[in-house]
Amino acid sequence: MNENNLNVVYQQYFSKKEADQTFEELEREIEYFPSEMRLQLLCSIKDIQSQGKNTLDGQDKIGSHRDNETDMDPNSSIVTFSFGAERTMIFKRPNFNSVKIPLKKW
Repeated sequence: MNENNLNVVYQQYFSKKEADQTFEELEREIEYFPSEMRLQLLCSIKDIQSQGKNTLDGQDKIGSHRDNETDMDPNSSIVTFSFGAERTMIFKRPNFNSVKIPLKKW
């Protein structure tokens, strides 16, 4: 999708079996809400540096935020994995319409 100068690629990265196994491992491994979260499992997936968030159900959500850290490469990607409930990723930018992408569950 290329809308409002926002280049978005959506793909299912994991098979259902891989997603279920990964979700189970994350449930065992993650300590939620530490001040600095490093997920060894996600780092092993193509050396992804990540910030992990846990949402409880389809009604729970993560608030909006800006990926505008001064040391962030402006051409870097945003990677989102959803294990479990369907989520909607919403991209908002000043002077542009919002773009909503549902992250499907299995």
